Amino acid sequence: MGTNLCYGCGCEGQQSKNCPNKMYQPFRQSQSRNLLAQLHSIQAALDGPRISEGLLEAPPLTTNAKIFTMTKEEAAAEISTAVTGLILINNQYTNVLFDTGATYSFVSSTFAKKL
Repeated sequence: MGTNLCYGCGCEGQQSKNCPNKMYQPFRQSQSRNLLAQLHSIQAALDGPRISEGLLEAPPLTTNAKIFTMTKEEAAAEISTAVTGLILINNQYTNVLFDTGATYSFVSSTFAKKL
């Protein structure tokens, strides 16, 4: 027969609902309203994304997107320090391109979902 352990603190012989040593306290509805009000005031101060009815709304974009391209000839003329290969990341094989001269790093959304 098993022992009667408390889910709140792990002590023997008591129940979680009556535990004086509980590691967490239940989250009450009034606390969630207060927390939401605090989030609204912080967001207003930062002028960032807004929360309405539990959904996060992104602020309007103020910058234009940039894309950098080069032709095959331009790429051939560049001195490359790039190395390609196949490596194992988190038990997933993937093709990689290491470029020591690169300014940014990218991960495909398809691969990111596998992590």
